[in-house]
Amino acid sequence: DRAIALDHLYGFIQKAKSAAKPGSVKATKWQFRYSIHRSYDRTLDDLFDAYLRWATVPVETGEYSQLINVSMAFRRLEVYAGWLEDVGEVLVNPPINGEEMDDPLYLDNAYRYQYSYDKYNR
Repeated sequence: DRAIALDHLYGFIQKAKSAAKPGSVKATKWQFRYSIHRSYDRTLDDLFDAYLRWATVPVETGEYSQLINVSMAFRRLEVYAGWLEDVGEVLVNPPINGEEMDDPLYLDNAYRYQYSYDKYNR
């Protein structure tokens, strides 16, 4: 159930925040202060759900048709949160406009955020 997975993801985030020195990058990155989800009328839950969907894999046996690897979603989200802290000021000042976001290579070319695909095309 995705709602349970989201609760677990929040638990991972809270644990990371608690372990970080207050005011450090490791602590402030979890504020997602530079995230552009608000520009698209989305919430942090929507953002986190995207990572949970990415970490979902089909299974052929057992009671469930798919499994959500919350730990994997957290690790990827942690990289994203760190990247936002590194380049976030550029994302919001000046704000990115819709035309720039329509260009699929804009963020890749401008900010060097790397990605790869696995056998599930995630």
